Amino acid sequence: MEMNTERQLLARLFSREIEIWRGEAPLAPVFWGYGVALSSVLLGSYGATIYFVWPRAEQFLLICLGLYTLWILVAIWRCSAHPNSIWNLLARMLTVAWAVNVALILLFRELDLLTLFLAS
Repeated sequence: MEMNTERQLLARLFSREIEIWRGEAPLAPVFWGYGVALSSVLLGSYGATIYFVWPRAEQFLLICLGLYTLWILVAIWRCSAHPNSIWNLLARMLTVAWAVNVALILLFRELDLLTLFLAS
């Protein structure tokens, strides 16, 4: 019974994100709000960890950035699937480019962090 209550609470708290994940939300607010604005905040926070040399926080944010990128890539892909337009295609292309960029950041920063952790 308690597990069901927790699931209902989580479903209520994240109802918007679940709607977005399923592709049931309009593309523009998902792309600009979650895809651009929230990604920029996450990337800015990540940049601060590099600037202030906080390797453990950087490692944590790398994981968050990777998981978030997977989520937003799927969400934008699904939200842009319905009506065919140039904006849907552009949203998909830009999101794929963002995902490739994040994948390269993850790869090279992980290698840097690995050498840092092994050296200490």
